Amino acid sequence: MSALDTSRHGLAPAQALERLERFGANELPRARRRPVWRELGAQFTDLFAVVLLVASAITFLA
Repeated sequence: MSALDTSRHGLAPAQALERLERFGANELPRARRRPVWRELGAQFTDLFAVVLLVASAITFLA
């Protein structure tokens, strides 16, 4: 707790406000979303998924 300059009772409101101004909000940056077509294409990069698709196509044609 001494390394973080705090106590068992947490920060005082003035300390919290000072840290908010100094370090900013405690938030993660938003993740960039991939386009839907890339998400769909990523489903077919696994070899086992491709083998299953080929096997189902052969079964459908038979």
